[in-house]
Amino acid sequence: MITIEHNESLFQNMVSHTDRDDSTVGLTIFMGEKILTGELISERHYFELVNEHLQDSTENLAFDCKLALGRDNSGNSQYFHLKNALYIDSQGRSMPAEGCLLRGRVSGVQAVSIGSWLLPK
Repeated sequence: MITIEHNESLFQNMVSHTDRDDSTVGLTIFMGEKILTGELISERHYFELVNEHLQDSTENLAFDCKLALGRDNSGNSQYFHLKNALYIDSQGRSMPAEGCLLRGRVSGVQAVSIGSWLLPK
């Protein structure tokens, strides 16, 4: 496990690298009492997936996501993006059962484990 207290720039670099080359990496992220596990994806890919999910239900929301994709990205994203994300509670239960898209603040991350956790079914 990588503790972010001593490696703050390492996680930021992982997020920036993913944003630049559209790569995916399995991660487990510790944020206080919360544990999140899933696949780190680029901001662009995140908004494309959000757009796909919203396109069928409402064109206005999908249009807003397209606008977000056009923003200038300086390479230092303040947010990380996960797909197939699960929240794991203190009893080891996960929510949601199928995983979801998740956007979180880089500054809220306390530790990172490379690789997503697989939970027993």
